[in-house]
Amino acid sequence: MKRLFCAVLSLLCLCACAAPGAEAPELLEPVTIGSDMAVASIANIYDGSVIEGNVLPEVEQLSFTTSGTIGEILVTMGDQVKAGDALVKLDTTTLKAQRDSIADSLEYARTMDAFDTREAQLNYQLTVEQYGEDSAHCRLLANEQREAAEKRAAQIASLEEKLAEAEEALNVQSVLTSPCNGTVAAVNVNVGQTVWPNEVAAVVASEDSCYLQTEFLSESTVDSASELYATIGGLRYEVEYVPMDKNEYITKTLSGAPMNSTYQILDGDNSLVGQYALLYLMTDQREGVLCVPSNAVLHDSTGYYVYVDENGTKSRQNVEVGLQTAAQVEILSGLEEGVQVYVVG
Repeated sequence: MKRLFCAVLSLLCLCACAAPGAEAPELLEPVTIGSDMAVASIANIYDGSVIEGNVLPEVEQLSFTTSGTIGEILVTMGDQVKAGDALVKLDTTTLKAQRDSIADSLEYARTMDAFDTREAQLNYQLTVEQYGEDSAHCRLLANEQREAAEKRAAQIASLEEKLAEAEEALNVQSVLTSPCNGTVAAVNVNVGQTVWPNEVAAVVASEDSCYLQTEFLSESTVDSASELYATIGGLRYEVEYVPMDKNEYITKTLSGAPMNSTYQILDGDNSLVGQYALLYLMTDQREGVLCVPSNAVLHDSTGYYVYVDENGTKSRQNVEVGLQTAAQVEILSGLEEGVQVYVVG
């Protein structure tokens, strides 16, 4: 739930009750002013918002790039895996048959090419002996043999490409491997189940990276902040806003599904997962300025003022204020550093 880190101080309006023409007394002690004191001091003042968040591990949703039937599941939820470990395998019976069929066709095509090449050489030599190498018969035959050889070469190249694809499907695409070190977060398939390309079969939570998730904030809201960072476990981390995919945003908006915003944690690792996190969006900040507590500053029709201590007496002092937050108010003029002011009781 979003908690305002800095909100504009609610203005306290005091109405004068003196008769017309009468001068207001210099000392005015409303009942809200107690005996607690604070000192006007030089400090840093910030205005912005603080939002609670959760640190979650980066997850990889894994799917096959080809359709098939699940043949073997090698892991269960909660297993620790290393990058490259096999998780799920397809039944390769059909893939092997396809690979072997293409390999047989390629072998036959190469054999026929060698045979046709030798036969063409013999025919050309006989034509040369009969008509001469510079004859029209030789030139015509040479062109025909070149075209036939190019067709055979194209056929062989096509089969070689298909065989490489079949080998890829058999040895790589049929095996789902972990892209990172981590923990198996889900296995969504069963042995014998038919799966299709891009259907999520397993999920792995990375142990090497994580991200911060908060309630949804628009990109324009984040862009308006002068500074963006998070504190996790009491330590500050720089973060980078990750805009939601446009199609995902439209889909969730139309369906009414809950939306969140995510942020990459720079220099963060999986050890941060589960720790208390706050996201800070700073919209304004002043450093090394004179400040008093926000509950020391009052306001009426004449402007802002505070009560200062003068020899044990509360005396009104008009001030000019700058940045106001829920905790502090910047004093531009009317007060000096070290002066004691009364705060609202």
